[in-house]
Amino acid sequence: MIHVETYLSHFDLRFGTLRSDTYKLCDKYYIQLIATEDNETRRKIAAEAELHHRKAKRFMKPCIGMQKLRNRIKILWFCVIYSRALSPIKQIDKKLDYLEDHLFEITKCERHILKHKLSHFKSEFKRKWMATYKKRDVFETKNASWLVGVITLPMMTSSVPHAGAGGRLIKSFMESSDRTKRRKTKHLRENIDSQQLTFAAQMSLRASGNVYASKIVKDITKLPTKAKQQCFPKPGAFCVTSTYAEVKLQDILDNTCFRLCQYLDEVFEGCSEEERCNLELIHKWGCDVSQQSQFKQKFKNTMDSDANIFQSSFVPLRLRTKEGKILWQNTVPSSPRYCRTIRIRFIHETKDVTRDEIIYVEKQIKDLQKSKVPLKGGFDLQVEHKLLFTMADGKICNAATNTASTMRCYLCGLTSKF
Repeated sequence: MIHVETYLSHFDLRFGTLRSDTYKLCDKYYIQLIATEDNETRRKIAAEAELHHRKAKRFMKPCIGMQKLRNRIKILWFCVIYSRALSPIKQIDKKLDYLEDHLFEITKCERHILKHKLSHFKSEFKRKWMATYKKRDVFETKNASWLVGVITLPMMTSSVPHAGAGGRLIKSFMESSDRTKRRKTKHLRENIDSQQLTFAAQMSLRASGNVYASKIVKDITKLPTKAKQQCFPKPGAFCVTSTYAEVKLQDILDNTCFRLCQYLDEVFEGCSEEERCNLELIHKWGCDVSQQSQFKQKFKNTMDSDANIFQSSFVPLRLRTKEGKILWQNTVPSSPRYCRTIRIRFIHETKDVTRDEIIYVEKQIKDLQKSKVPLKGGFDLQVEHKLLFTMADGKICNAATNTASTMRCYLCGLTSKF
Protein backbone atom coordinates (compact mmCIF):
# COMPACT_ATOMS: atom_id res chain seq x y z
CA MET A 1 0.00 0.00 0.00
CA ILE A 2 1.12 3.55 -0.68
CA HIS A 3 2.40 5.59 2.28
CA VAL A 4 2.92 9.28 2.86
CA GLU A 5 6.56 9.05 1.74
CA THR A 6 5.49 7.70 -1.67
CA TYR A 7 3.12 10.59 -2.38
CA LEU A 8 5.47 13.35 -1.36
CA SER A 9 8.55 11.78 -2.96
CA HIS A 10 7.15 12.64 -6.41
CA PHE A 11 7.88 16.26 -5.59
CA ASP A 12 11.37 15.25 -4.43
CA LEU A 13 11.56 17.24 -1.21
CA ARG A 14 15.25 16.44 -0.89
CA PHE A 15 16.55 17.58 -4.29
CA GLY A 16 14.36 20.32 -5.68
CA THR A 17 11.35 21.04 -7.83
CA LEU A 18 10.29 19.29 -11.02
CA ARG A 19 9.92 20.98 -14.34
CA SER A 20 6.41 22.10 -15.19
CA ASP A 21 5.64 19.16 -17.54
CA THR A 22 6.91 16.61 -15.05
CA TYR A 23 4.93 18.32 -12.30
CA LYS A 24 1.69 18.08 -14.29
CA LEU A 25 2.25 14.38 -15.04
CA CYS A 26 2.87 13.58 -11.37
CA ASP A 27 -0.22 15.56 -10.45
CA LYS A 28 -2.15 13.34 -12.88
CA TYR A 29 -1.02 10.24 -10.99
CA TYR A 30 -2.21 11.76 -7.71
CA ILE A 31 -5.66 12.41 -9.12
CA GLN A 32 -5.86 8.81 -10.33
CA LEU A 33 -4.81 7.53 -6.93
CA ILE A 34 -7.47 9.59 -5.20
CA ALA A 35 -10.21 8.51 -7.60
CA THR A 36 -9.33 4.78 -7.41
CA GLU A 37 -10.85 2.57 -4.72
CA ASP A 38 -9.24 -0.76 -5.66
CA ASN A 39 -5.97 -1.48 -3.85
CA GLU A 40 -4.47 -3.46 -6.74
CA THR A 41 -5.09 -0.59 -9.17
CA ARG A 42 -3.53 1.82 -6.70
CA ARG A 43 -0.35 -0.29 -6.52
CA LYS A 44 -0.03 -0.29 -10.33
CA ILE A 45 -0.53 3.47 -10.56
CA ALA A 46 2.00 4.01 -7.77
CA ALA A 47 4.55 1.80 -9.54
CA GLU A 48 4.16 3.81 -12.76
CA ALA A 49 4.55 7.03 -10.81
CA GLU A 50 7.71 5.73 -9.17
CA LEU A 51 9.18 4.71 -12.54
CA HIS A 52 8.35 8.09 -14.06
CA HIS A 53 9.80 9.80 -11.03
CA ARG A 54 13.16 8.02 -11.38
CA LYS A 55 13.34 8.99 -15.07
CA ALA A 56 12.51 12.61 -14.28
CA LYS A 57 15.36 13.10 -11.81
CA ARG A 58 17.66 14.38 -14.53
CA PHE A 59 15.35 17.40 -14.97
CA MET A 60 15.55 18.34 -11.31
CA LYS A 61 17.44 21.42 -10.17
CA PRO A 62 19.61 20.96 -7.05
CA CYS A 63 18.81 23.42 -4.30
CA ILE A 64 20.67 24.30 -1.12
CA GLY A 65 19.29 25.77 2.09
CA MET A 66 15.63 26.45 2.80
CA GLN A 67 13.57 25.42 -0.23
CA LYS A 68 9.86 26.31 -0.34
CA LEU A 69 7.93 23.76 -2.36
CA ARG A 70 4.39 23.99 -3.71
CA ASN A 71 2.32 20.95 -2.72
CA ARG A 72 -1.29 20.25 -3.53
CA ILE A 73 -3.72 20.27 -0.62
CA LYS A 74 -5.30 17.20 -2.21
CA ILE A 75 -2.12 15.23 -1.50
CA LEU A 76 -2.38 15.91 2.23
CA TRP A 77 -6.09 15.16 2.09
CA PHE A 78 -5.35 11.82 0.44
CA CYS A 79 -2.70 11.04 3.06
CA VAL A 80 -5.13 11.70 5.88
CA ILE A 81 -8.09 9.73 4.52
CA TYR A 82 -6.78 6.93 2.26
CA SER A 83 -3.40 5.85 3.64
CA ARG A 84 -3.43 2.38 5.22
CA ALA A 85 -0.98 3.58 7.88
CA LEU A 86 -3.59 6.09 9.02
CA SER A 87 -6.72 4.02 8.52
CA PRO A 88 -6.68 2.24 11.93
CA ILE A 89 -6.68 5.66 13.62
CA LYS A 90 -10.24 6.87 14.06
CA GLN A 91 -9.71 10.29 15.67
CA ILE A 92 -9.06 13.03 13.13
CA ASP A 93 -6.68 14.88 15.49
CA LYS A 94 -4.44 11.83 15.81
CA LYS A 95 -4.48 11.36 12.05
CA LEU A 96 -3.33 14.93 11.54
CA ASP A 97 -0.62 14.52 14.17
CA TYR A 98 0.52 11.32 12.49
CA LEU A 99 0.70 13.16 9.18
CA GLU A 100 2.76 15.92 10.77
CA ASP A 101 5.23 13.36 12.16
CA HIS A 102 5.69 11.78 8.72
CA LEU A 103 6.20 15.16 7.08
CA PHE A 104 8.76 16.02 9.74
CA GLU A 105 10.77 12.91 8.88
CA ILE A 106 10.57 13.66 5.15
CA THR A 107 11.24 17.39 5.08
CA LYS A 108 13.95 17.34 7.79
CA CYS A 109 13.01 20.89 8.77
CA GLU A 110 12.62 22.25 12.27
CA ARG A 111 9.54 21.04 14.10
CA HIS A 112 8.17 24.48 15.04
CA ILE A 113 8.46 25.71 11.42
CA LEU A 114 6.56 22.72 10.04
CA LYS A 115 3.96 22.98 12.80
CA HIS A 116 3.41 26.63 11.99
CA LYS A 117 3.01 25.89 8.27
CA LEU A 118 0.49 23.09 8.88
CA SER A 119 -1.50 24.79 11.64
CA HIS A 120 -3.84 26.61 9.26
CA PHE A 121 -4.31 23.52 7.07
CA LYS A 122 -5.12 21.32 10.08
CA SER A 123 -7.65 23.74 11.53
CA GLU A 124 -9.33 24.32 8.16
CA PHE A 125 -9.40 20.61 7.37
CA LYS A 126 -10.90 19.70 10.73
CA ARG A 127 -13.55 22.42 10.45
CA LYS A 128 -14.56 21.40 6.93
CA TRP A 129 -14.48 17.69 7.80
CA MET A 130 -16.77 18.16 10.80
CA ALA A 131 -19.08 20.43 8.78
CA THR A 132 -19.71 17.58 6.30
CA TYR A 133 -20.46 15.08 9.10
CA LYS A 134 -17.30 13.07 8.29
CA LYS A 135 -18.61 11.92 4.91
CA ARG A 136 -15.91 11.66 2.26
CA ASP A 137 -18.08 12.17 -0.82
CA VAL A 138 -19.83 15.20 0.67
CA PHE A 139 -16.48 16.60 1.75
CA GLU A 140 -14.98 16.29 -1.74
CA THR A 141 -18.05 17.82 -3.38
CA LYS A 142 -18.37 20.86 -1.14
CA ASN A 143 -14.65 21.57 -0.93
CA ALA A 144 -13.58 20.86 -4.50
CA SER A 145 -12.04 24.31 -5.00
CA TRP A 146 -10.25 24.18 -1.66
CA LEU A 147 -8.75 20.78 -2.40
CA VAL A 148 -6.97 22.04 -5.52
CA GLY A 149 -5.41 24.94 -3.63
CA VAL A 150 -1.74 25.35 -2.85
CA ILE A 151 0.17 25.31 0.44
CA THR A 152 3.86 25.84 1.17
CA LEU A 153 6.01 23.28 2.98
CA PRO A 154 9.57 24.16 4.02
CA MET A 155 12.51 21.81 3.88
CA MET A 156 15.99 22.05 5.34
CA THR A 157 18.40 20.49 2.88
CA SER A 158 22.05 19.77 3.32
CA SER A 159 24.40 22.74 3.18
CA VAL A 160 27.04 20.60 1.41
CA PRO A 161 26.93 20.88 -2.41
CA HIS A 162 26.29 17.75 -4.45
CA ALA A 163 29.16 15.77 -5.89
CA GLY A 164 30.94 17.45 -8.73
CA ALA A 165 30.03 21.00 -7.75
CA GLY A 166 32.92 23.40 -7.38
CA GLY A 167 33.53 26.24 -4.98
CA ARG A 168 33.80 26.50 -1.21
CA LEU A 169 31.62 24.73 1.29
CA ILE A 170 28.73 26.88 2.44
CA LYS A 171 28.96 27.57 6.17
CA SER A 172 25.99 27.99 8.42
CA PHE A 173 25.06 31.46 9.60
CA MET A 174 26.52 31.00 13.09
CA GLU A 175 29.83 29.72 11.68
CA SER A 176 30.19 32.70 9.33
CA SER A 177 32.31 35.73 10.13
CA ASP A 178 30.87 39.03 11.33
CA ARG A 179 31.38 40.55 7.91
CA THR A 180 29.44 37.72 6.24
CA LYS A 181 26.66 38.01 8.81
CA ARG A 182 26.37 41.73 8.11
CA ARG A 183 26.18 41.05 4.37
CA LYS A 184 23.53 38.35 4.75
CA THR A 185 21.37 40.48 7.04
CA LYS A 186 21.82 43.75 5.16
CA HIS A 187 18.48 43.52 3.33
CA LEU A 188 16.70 42.78 6.62
CA ARG A 189 18.24 45.77 8.37
CA GLU A 190 17.48 48.08 5.45
CA ASN A 191 13.89 47.00 4.78
CA ILE A 192 12.56 46.07 8.24
CA ASP A 193 12.24 48.29 11.28
CA SER A 194 14.40 47.45 14.31
CA GLN A 195 11.33 47.06 16.53
CA GLN A 196 9.88 44.48 14.16
CA LEU A 197 13.18 42.58 14.07
CA THR A 198 13.34 42.57 17.87
CA PHE A 199 9.78 41.32 18.18
CA ALA A 200 10.40 38.66 15.52
CA ALA A 201 13.49 37.47 17.40
CA GLN A 202 11.47 37.32 20.60
CA MET A 203 8.69 35.25 19.00
CA SER A 204 11.20 32.97 17.25
CA LEU A 205 12.98 32.21 20.53
CA ARG A 206 9.68 31.48 22.23
CA ALA A 207 8.55 29.18 19.41
CA SER A 208 11.82 27.25 19.58
CA GLY A 209 11.28 26.63 23.30
CA ASN A 210 13.82 29.14 24.58
CA VAL A 211 11.37 31.07 26.74
CA TYR A 212 14.04 32.49 29.06
CA ALA A 213 15.97 34.09 26.18
CA SER A 214 12.68 35.44 24.79
CA LYS A 215 11.94 37.19 28.08
CA ILE A 216 15.45 38.68 28.14
CA VAL A 217 14.99 40.16 24.66
CA LYS A 218 11.63 41.59 25.73
CA ASP A 219 13.05 43.12 28.92
CA ILE A 220 16.06 44.61 27.12
CA THR A 221 13.81 46.56 24.76
CA LYS A 222 11.81 47.93 27.68
CA LEU A 223 14.79 48.82 29.90
CA PRO A 224 15.62 52.19 28.26
CA THR A 225 12.01 53.37 28.48
CA LYS A 226 11.69 52.08 32.03
CA ALA A 227 14.92 53.79 33.08
CA LYS A 228 13.79 57.10 31.58
CA GLN A 229 10.50 56.91 33.46
CA GLN A 230 12.36 56.36 36.73
CA CYS A 231 14.28 59.61 36.14
CA PHE A 232 11.04 61.60 36.22
CA PRO A 233 9.30 62.71 39.43
CA LYS A 234 5.72 61.72 40.10
CA PRO A 235 3.16 63.14 37.60
CA GLY A 236 1.62 65.64 40.03
CA ALA A 237 4.96 67.24 40.83
CA PHE A 238 5.41 69.31 37.67
CA CYS A 239 3.40 71.80 35.66
CA VAL A 240 3.87 72.70 31.99
CA THR A 241 2.28 75.54 30.00
CA SER A 242 3.12 77.31 26.74
CA THR A 243 5.41 79.83 28.49
CA TYR A 244 6.94 77.98 31.44
CA ALA A 245 7.61 74.58 32.99
CA GLU A 246 8.35 73.93 36.65
CA VAL A 247 8.73 71.08 39.10
CA LYS A 248 8.41 71.13 42.86
CA LEU A 249 11.83 71.27 44.49
CA GLN A 250 11.00 68.69 47.16
CA ASP A 251 9.88 66.12 44.57
CA ILE A 252 12.85 66.57 42.26
CA LEU A 253 15.24 66.33 45.21
CA ASP A 254 13.53 63.16 46.45
CA ASN A 255 13.79 61.60 42.99
CA THR A 256 17.45 62.59 42.63
CA CYS A 257 18.26 61.21 46.07
CA PHE A 258 16.40 57.97 45.38
CA ARG A 259 18.22 57.34 42.09
CA LEU A 260 21.59 58.14 43.66
CA CYS A 261 21.00 55.83 46.63
CA GLN A 262 19.96 53.02 44.30
CA TYR A 263 23.32 53.36 42.59
CA LEU A 264 25.12 53.31 45.97
CA ASP A 265 23.17 50.35 47.35
CA GLU A 266 26.29 48.29 48.09
CA VAL A 267 28.00 51.25 49.76
CA PHE A 268 25.25 51.60 52.38
CA GLU A 269 25.60 47.96 53.41
CA GLY A 270 28.84 48.88 55.18
CA CYS A 271 27.31 51.86 57.01
CA SER A 272 25.92 51.77 60.52
CA GLU A 273 22.29 52.45 61.39
CA GLU A 274 23.18 55.88 62.78
CA GLU A 275 25.02 56.86 59.61
CA ARG A 276 22.10 55.77 57.42
CA CYS A 277 19.71 58.00 59.36
CA ASN A 278 21.98 61.07 59.27
CA LEU A 279 23.04 61.58 55.68
CA GLU A 280 23.53 64.93 53.99
CA LEU A 281 23.38 65.64 50.26
CA ILE A 282 25.02 68.93 49.25
CA HIS A 283 23.85 70.71 46.07
CA LYS A 284 24.71 73.90 44.28
CA TRP A 285 22.00 75.90 42.58
CA GLY A 286 21.56 79.07 40.58
CA CYS A 287 19.74 80.73 37.69
CA ASP A 288 20.64 82.31 34.38
CA VAL A 289 19.16 83.42 31.08
CA SER A 290 19.91 82.36 27.52
CA GLN A 291 18.86 83.75 24.16
CA GLN A 292 17.70 81.69 21.20
CA SER A 293 16.21 82.06 17.74
CA GLN A 294 12.49 82.69 17.73
CA PHE A 295 10.33 79.94 16.27
CA LYS A 296 7.30 80.47 14.10
CA GLN A 297 4.78 79.54 16.75
CA LYS A 298 1.97 81.67 18.06
CA PHE A 299 1.18 82.17 21.73
CA LYS A 300 -2.25 82.84 23.16
CA ASN A 301 -0.92 86.11 24.52
CA THR A 302 0.65 88.21 21.78
CA MET A 303 3.04 89.76 24.33
CA ASP A 304 4.72 86.39 25.03
CA SER A 305 7.95 85.52 23.24
CA ASP A 306 10.39 82.62 23.23
CA ALA A 307 13.44 84.73 22.40
CA ASN A 308 14.76 84.40 25.99
CA ILE A 309 14.85 81.37 28.30
CA PHE A 310 15.28 81.98 32.03
CA GLN A 311 16.16 78.84 33.98
CA SER A 312 16.90 77.85 37.56
CA SER A 313 18.58 74.52 38.29
CA PHE A 314 20.72 72.61 40.77
CA VAL A 315 23.56 70.05 40.67
CA PRO A 316 24.23 67.41 43.39
CA LEU A 317 27.84 67.62 44.59
CA ARG A 318 28.48 65.35 47.56
CA LEU A 319 26.76 62.77 49.75
CA ARG A 320 28.26 62.42 53.21
CA THR A 321 27.46 61.47 56.77
CA LYS A 322 27.18 63.94 59.63
CA GLU A 323 30.70 62.97 60.73
CA GLY A 324 32.06 64.03 57.32
CA LYS A 325 32.50 60.57 55.77
CA ILE A 326 32.12 61.00 52.01
CA LEU A 327 30.02 58.28 50.38
CA TRP A 328 29.75 59.82 46.91
CA GLN A 329 31.15 62.87 45.15
CA ASN A 330 30.41 64.39 41.78
CA THR A 331 33.60 64.06 39.73
CA VAL A 332 32.37 66.52 37.07
CA PRO A 333 30.60 69.32 39.00
CA SER A 334 30.80 71.75 36.06
CA SER A 335 29.29 69.27 33.60
CA PRO A 336 25.55 69.39 32.75
CA ARG A 337 25.41 65.61 33.22
CA TYR A 338 23.93 65.82 36.73
CA CYS A 339 22.15 69.15 36.25
CA ARG A 340 18.48 69.11 37.31
CA THR A 341 16.08 71.85 36.23
CA ILE A 342 13.74 73.52 38.72
CA ARG A 343 11.92 75.99 36.47
CA ILE A 344 12.12 77.25 32.86
CA ARG A 345 10.37 80.40 31.64
CA PHE A 346 10.16 82.31 28.37
CA ILE A 347 10.90 85.71 29.85
CA HIS A 348 13.45 88.48 29.49
CA GLU A 349 16.01 88.77 32.30
CA THR A 350 15.63 91.81 34.54
CA LYS A 351 16.57 92.56 38.13
CA ASP A 352 13.01 92.02 39.28
CA VAL A 353 12.74 88.70 37.46
CA THR A 354 16.04 87.52 38.94
CA ARG A 355 15.09 88.53 42.49
CA ASP A 356 11.68 86.88 42.15
CA GLU A 357 13.33 83.67 40.98
CA ILE A 358 15.76 83.65 43.91
CA ILE A 359 12.95 84.28 46.40
CA TYR A 360 10.85 81.55 44.74
CA VAL A 361 13.60 78.94 45.13
CA GLU A 362 14.73 80.01 48.63
CA LYS A 363 11.16 79.75 49.89
CA GLN A 364 11.02 76.12 48.78
CA ILE A 365 14.44 75.46 50.31
CA LYS A 366 13.19 76.59 53.73
CA ASP A 367 10.28 74.14 53.54
CA LEU A 368 12.39 71.13 52.55
CA GLN A 369 11.97 67.85 54.44
CA LYS A 370 14.34 64.90 54.72
CA SER A 371 14.14 62.38 51.89
CA LYS A 372 13.36 58.82 52.97
CA VAL A 373 14.74 56.15 50.65
CA PRO A 374 13.84 52.43 51.10
CA LEU A 375 16.53 49.99 49.96
CA LYS A 376 16.52 46.29 49.10
CA GLY A 377 18.19 45.28 52.37
CA GLY A 378 15.08 46.19 54.34
CA PHE A 379 16.45 49.41 55.83
CA ASP A 380 15.61 53.04 55.09
CA LEU A 381 17.84 56.05 54.52
CA GLN A 382 17.14 59.56 55.73
CA VAL A 383 18.88 62.25 53.70
CA GLU A 384 18.93 65.95 54.50
CA HIS A 385 19.43 68.41 51.64
CA LYS A 386 21.74 71.41 51.72
CA LEU A 387 21.56 73.83 48.76
CA LEU A 388 24.22 76.50 48.18
CA PHE A 389 23.58 79.47 45.89
CA THR A 390 26.89 79.36 43.97
CA MET A 391 25.81 79.02 40.32
CA ALA A 392 25.66 82.72 39.48
CA ASP A 393 27.50 85.23 37.32
CA GLY A 394 28.17 88.91 38.08
CA LYS A 395 24.84 90.08 36.70
CA ILE A 396 22.89 87.63 38.87
CA CYS A 397 24.92 88.61 41.94
CA ASN A 398 24.24 92.34 41.36
CA ALA A 399 20.53 91.65 41.06
CA ALA A 400 20.53 89.46 44.18
CA THR A 401 22.32 92.12 46.29
CA ASN A 402 20.50 95.12 44.75
CA THR A 403 23.79 96.52 43.41
CA ALA A 404 22.88 99.10 40.76
CA SER A 405 26.33 99.61 39.21
CA THR A 406 28.46 96.90 37.71
CA MET A 407 31.54 98.90 38.80
CA ARG A 408 30.58 98.46 42.46
CA CYS A 409 31.50 95.35 44.44
CA TYR A 410 28.37 93.39 45.30
CA LEU A 411 29.98 92.14 48.54
CA CYS A 412 31.27 95.31 50.22
CA GLY A 413 29.54 97.92 48.07
CA LEU A 414 32.76 99.87 47.31
CA THR A 415 34.10 101.01 43.93
CA SER A 416 37.64 101.41 42.67
CA LYS A 417 37.55 105.04 43.83
CA PHE A 418 36.45 104.08 47.33
